[in-house]
Amino acid sequence: MRSREENIFYNIIRHETSLTEVFCNLMQYKAFRDLFLNFVKEKTKNLSFENFNNIKYNDFETEKEFKFYEEESKEDKKIGRGDLILNIDGIEYIFELKIENYTRTTNNQPDGYLKYLEEQNIENDIKDSDYSKRLFFIIPREYMHKKDLNKVKENILYWEDFLDVLKESELDKINLFIEDFCKILNDNWFYYEDIKFISQELKLILNQNKIEGIKLLENMNIPNLMNKLFNIVDEVKVKNNKNPTALKLNCDYYGYFLKNKSYNIPEKWTFWFGVDFKLWAERNAPITIQISLDDQEEMIKVKKQLSLEEYKNKDITIFYFPLNNKIFKSENIAKEIEKEIEKLLEKIKQQT
Repeated sequence: MRSREENIFYNIIRHETSLTEVFCNLMQYKAFRDLFLNFVKEKTKNLSFENFNNIKYNDFETEKEFKFYEEESKEDKKIGRGDLILNIDGIEYIFELKIENYTRTTNNQPDGYLKYLEEQNIENDIKDSDYSKRLFFIIPREYMHKKDLNKVKENILYWEDFLDVLKESELDKINLFIEDFCKILNDNWFYYEDIKFISQELKLILNQNKIEGIKLLENMNIPNLMNKLFNIVDEVKVKNNKNPTALKLNCDYYGYFLKNKSYNIPEKWTFWFGVDFKLWAERNAPITIQISLDDQEEMIKVKKQLSLEEYKNKDITIFYFPLNNKIFKSENIAKEIEKEIEKLLEKIKQQT
């Protein structure tokens, strides 16, 4: 990722809320606004208006609280906050933005939002209009919870597609803010460095034959090999909101601790992934996911639930999830590891 001096959104766009605010602010540029609306119209066919010239920056707002009057309780029922809302003559189009693959929809998404839009149709006496066509989700292509969006599946858009359209338009080349917006999204969420191991490197990091390994060491660039492994760990996107203080490096390991409510990790758990040199040496596991709890009785239950392996070294016991060695031969190693971590996080949520 570029340094603070090289990107105006460095340390600003870090999660969905900050992304939404910047995304909405960019709507003040007509070229960006029209490109976005054309993108939505082309991909979904569900924008009912034709003339984008009548749509202004002030027609957009963020973090709007949704509520409607409920006859049974005789009070307003709150159903959450919308990310990006476009208001055309009192008719609202809702855009929910999900930037992380693992972030779940809320209890009111999409059902509560659809109810809100239905009530809006009634209030405005709109007939023969499918209110569900006014709710859109912009998500990563690998989003884990697409099944929760079946009711609006025709209105699903992908960030990767929008970034492609932006680059094709070359708006990023003539506007610094749009350029940095594209780059920070790529750096934080969508760009994966192409890291590949040559055959000798694969034999060295995966081969249990120590004699052959010693022979290979004579012809290998070990610093280069270690740099590749560290880069893979850095490339995996599920980190502590990209917080560099989460990185831990010493003579025993190089990796990240995940402590974030978004990951659904219980407070008493320690969740770590990276290169553990002892495990690599003893168990032929170059990169592992490790989980630990102070309560040993509970730890044994977790081990069984998540199919963890156990490694004892003197007074230390490590419970870890080994990655399949085939991952290190894949086209994008970091992305495959990310998928495995996300699967494990989802399993944790189901078990806790």
